[in-house]
Amino acid sequence: VEECLAQAHAGQAPPPSAEYEIRWAVRNDGRVEQVHLGRKDIDNGPLAGCLRQQFELWRYPRYDGELQHVEQRFWVSAQGRPDAGP
Repeated sequence: VEECLAQAHAGQAPPPSAEYEIRWAVRNDGRVEQVHLGRKDIDNGPLAGCLRQQFELWRYPRYDGELQHVEQRFWVSAQGRPDAGP
C-alpha cells in the first residue's frame, strides 16, 4: 500500500492528511477481487490501479462458503516519521 501511495503522489505535494477506504472480496480459492476505493473520484485513478495490481498477488487460505467482503479504513499523514532523520 505504501508503494502505491508513493506512486500516486510522485512529483506532487502529498495532502497534509487523507483518509482512505479500501474494500475487497476474498474468493473461496483465496484470491482477491472487486478492489475498490471508497471515494469514487479516485476509484479509477492511479492509486486504485496500483492497489488492484498489488491485491492480485495476495492470497488468503482456501475456504468453503460465500465470498468474504473486507473493508479497511486508514489515515495517512504527510508528517515525517520520528526515526526518519533530518
